[in-house]
Amino acid sequence: MTFIQTCDLPGYALVQPIPIEIEQGDNGGYLICAPVFHEYGEGATLEAAQEDYLLALAGYYQLLKENATAENVPTQIQFAQLRQYLVEADA
Repeated sequence: MTFIQTCDLPGYALVQPIPIEIEQGDNGGYLICAPVFHEYGEGATLEAAQEDYLLALAGYYQLLKENATAENVPTQIQFAQLRQYLVEADA
C-alpha cells in the first residue's frame, strides 16, 4: 500500500500517513483516491495528483467542520475520523 506522508498545504498538517491508491491513466496522468475517504485527486504528475487530493481533502475538512453540529452526529463522526489524519495547523 502507498501512503501520503507529508502535507504542504498552508494551514494543515498530517497526523498520520494517509493510505492511498494510485492509478495511471492511458494519457499518462494520475488519479489518487483513498479507501478511507471519498475524495480523489488527479494530475499530470504524481505530485500534482497528490496536491489535488490534499486540496480536495482540505475542502472536505472545511465542509465537515461547518456541519459537525451537536444535532448532526453522523457528520461529527466523519469529522472525527478525518481529524485522525488531517488537522488544521496553528498559524
